Amino acid sequence: MLLLITIIFLMTYAGLILFYYKHWKTAKEFVPGTNGSYSFISIIIAARNEEDHITSLLDALQKQQFPHAFFEVIVVDDFSTDNTAERVAVQTLTHDGALATIEGDVAPGDRVVVRGVE
Repeated sequence: MLLLITIIFLMTYAGLILFYYKHWKTAKEFVPGTNGSYSFISIIIAARNEEDHITSLLDALQKQQFPHAFFEVIVVDDFSTDNTAERVAVQTLTHDGALATIEGDVAPGDRVVVRGVE
């Protein structure tokens, strides 16, 4: 009896796998941007002493498939003591789209994000 129940479960499981496989193959490929409706977004990055990582972050944002005309990147320098601001300035020259830098002129900490929103 146990063997019969095991065979029934295995057959049901195999049937589900075949069902999912068939429908996975017939699903249309998702192509971003086909509906044509986008909202403009702002990406605010609070950076403090991120000289080693800020360039790769900005490069990754540049490679996004979201249309560059619909987003901006705002980097708020939170009183960095390294070359973070200089690295962002170099990226600003080569960045396709809006990239702005705001120097930290408020108290360090969570307020830099508020400064970026303003």
